[in-house]
Amino acid sequence: MKLHTLVLACAASLLASPTWAEDRLSFDSFHDSLSPYGEWNQTDTYGLVWQPTGVDRDWSPYTDGYWSYTDAGWTWVSYEDWGGICYHYGRWVELEGPGWCWVPGYEWGPAWVSWRKSDDYVGWAPLPPEARWEVNVGISSWADTHYDIGPAHYSFCHSRDFGAPVLRGVIVPRSRNVTIINFTTNITNITYNRDSGYVFNGGLDYDYISPRCAHTLPALKLVQNTTNIYVNGNRGNVFINAQRGNALYVAAPQRAESNWNVLTRKPVIAKTFAAPVVSRGWAGMDKDGTRDKLLVKMRGEVNDATPASAPARAFRPESIAVVPKKADPTLPRPSLLKANVSRPADDSQDGPSTLKAPVARPMVPDAREEKPTVLKQPIVHPGRPDDDSDKPVAIKPQRPAAPTDEKPTLLKQPIVRPSRPDDDSDKPVAIKPQRPAAPTDEKPTLLKQPIVRPSRPDDDSGKPAAIKPQRPPVIERPAAPKDDSVLRKKMAEQADDNNAREAAIARERASQAARQREADDARRMTVEKQRRSADAEDAQRKQAEAARNADENARRQAQQRSAAAAESNARREQAAAMERQRNAAEQDNARRAQAADSQRRAQAEMANRAANEARQRQSEAARQAPPQRPPQAIPQRPPAPTQPAPSQNRPLTEEEQKLLKKKR
Repeated sequence: MKLHTLVLACAASLLASPTWAEDRLSFDSFHDSLSPYGEWNQTDTYGLVWQPTGVDRDWSPYTDGYWSYTDAGWTWVSYEDWGGICYHYGRWVELEGPGWCWVPGYEWGPAWVSWRKSDDYVGWAPLPPEARWEVNVGISSWADTHYDIGPAHYSFCHSRDFGAPVLRGVIVPRSRNVTIINFTTNITNITYNRDSGYVFNGGLDYDYISPRCAHTLPALKLVQNTTNIYVNGNRGNVFINAQRGNALYVAAPQRAESNWNVLTRKPVIAKTFAAPVVSRGWAGMDKDGTRDKLLVKMRGEVNDATPASAPARAFRPESIAVVPKKADPTLPRPSLLKANVSRPADDSQDGPSTLKAPVARPMVPDAREEKPTVLKQPIVHPGRPDDDSDKPVAIKPQRPAAPTDEKPTLLKQPIVRPSRPDDDSDKPVAIKPQRPAAPTDEKPTLLKQPIVRPSRPDDDSGKPAAIKPQRPPVIERPAAPKDDSVLRKKMAEQADDNNAREAAIARERASQAARQREADDARRMTVEKQRRSADAEDAQRKQAEAARNADENARRQAQQRSAAAAESNARREQAAAMERQRNAAEQDNARRAQAADSQRRAQAEMANRAANEARQRQSEAARQAPPQRPPQAIPQRPPAPTQPAPSQNRPLTEEEQKLLKKKR
C-alpha cells in the first residue's frame, strides 16, 4: 500500500507545475537506478554494461510491453521496472554466453530499433551500440546492412497483433524469421523534429497499420519530464514511464554538464568478460549459405546506401496528425482492445480463435483506483500463438525438483541421473547400485563428495550448485567384530576409489576446460576470419566504387571539355560571320561613294563646258554687231553673277539642272 501511495503521489506531481531544479543524467544515476534490478559487468569492448536478472532464457529487449504513437513517433511502453531507462537511453548488445546486455547512452529517444514490414508482418530489432545518433544523419533503411543486424534479433508479429497490450505473447517463433525477412523490407527512419526537439521514430505509417490491427493503437500526447523523475520503489529508483488519460508521461532528463560519463564511486562488478564474442543474430546461418543470400537481399533493398549517401528523411508535420493536440490526464484511457479480438491459435495457421482470457493491462498509476496497478511477478501474458488453450500463460521460472529417494539403502534398480556439467555426452549416466556396507560402529563413508546437479534456470552464475550430502538413516546393526582388519581394508580400498574418482573428475574438468578454450579460440578465429573477409569485401566494394566514380568523373570531364570546345567554335564562327557582314557593308558604302563622286564630276564638267560655249557665243555676237553709238547715260545693269561651280560634294539643284539643259 505504501508503494502504491508513493507511485500515485509521484504521478500526481507530474501534472502540477514543477518547482524543483531539473534533474541531470549521468552514469551515477544509471548505476544507482539499475543496480537493484540487475548486475553490472565489465567488458573490454564496451566498458561497464548492465544485465537484467529475473528474465528467462528466451527473453529479448522490446518484447514485454506495447507500442504507442506519440509526438515522437512509435514510443515503447515497458512493463519492466527499469524500462524507462534501458528502452529510451543507450543500446543493446547480445554476447555469446552471457546474453543481452545494455550499454549506457545519454540521448533520449522514443525507441532505438530497426523496423521491417510486409503486408502480413511487422518486426523490430534493438539497435547495437555502433548505431550512434547524429542529428543531421539519423538512422535510415540501411540499418540492417550498416550495423549487421541478423534475423535472430528481430521480433515479428502479425500485422493484426501489432497493437496488442502485451506483445511477447503474440511474437512468432524466431525460427521463422529467416523466411519472414525474405518477404519484408526495412523501413527504418529515425530522424529529428527540430520544432519540438524530439527524436522522431518513424518508418511505419500509422494510417497504414491502424486499420490492419485487431487492437486499437493508442495515439498519445507525449509529455517529457526533466524534474522529479525518481520514485523510491521497493528495490531502488525507477524512471517514471506512465500513461494518464490521452498523455504518456516519460522521464527525459538532459545530460549533466560535467562528469556525465564518469562513475564517482567504485562499482560492484559481478563478472568480467574478457574479449567477449558479440552475437549479431546470424548464429547457425553460415554453413548453408543463408547469411550470404540474406545479405544480398538486404543490400538490394537499399542499393548499398550508406549514412553519407542516404540520410534519414526529414520530419513531416503531417506525420503526427493523429496525436492529440493537448494532454488531458482526466480523459478516459484509450482502449487497447477492440470487441471480439481474434488471433490464430497457431502461427502456422490463419484461422481465428477468440481470445477469451483477460489481457494484462499496461502499468498505469491512476489516482481514481483504490488498488495498485503495478504489475508484480509473475507477469501474465496472453496465450502463446502456438498454444490453443484459452488460459493465460504465467511466465515464472521453475526450480527443478530436488532428488529424493524413499529408500536410499535399497538400490535394486539403477538410478538414472542427469549428466554431469563436465560431461559432454548427452546420455544420462546410470549409477550402479551399491551393496550396503557391513554394519560397523564407525561413521558411514558414503556420500563424502557433494552430488553435482545442473544449475537452476534462474541462476546465471554459470557454476553448478552443490547439494548438501544427507546422512543416511541410522540402521540398527549388530556389534562390530573384534577383528576389524577386513573393515580397514575395505575402507582403504574405498578411499582409493574415491581418490581415483576425484582424480578422474579433475582430469575430465581440465579436459573440458581445454576443449572449451579451444572452442572459444576457434570461435574467435572464425569471427576474426569473418570480420577480415567482410573488411576485404568492403575494401573491394569501396575500390570498385572508387573506380566507378573515377570513370564517371573522367567521362563527365570529357563531356564538359567537348561542350566547351563546341561552344568556342560556335562563338568563333559567329564572330567570323559578323566580320564578313561588316566588310561587305563597308565595300558597299565605298562603291556608293565612288559612284556619287563620279556623278558629281560629270555634272561639274558639263557645267564648265556650257559656260565656255556661252562665252564663245557672246564673243561672236559682239564681233558681228554694228558700230555702236556713243555711249549714252544708260543705267548700267549690274553684271549677272557668274554661276559658281558646283561643289563636288553637293548635288545640283533643280534650277541648275534646267539652266544646264537650256545651254545644251
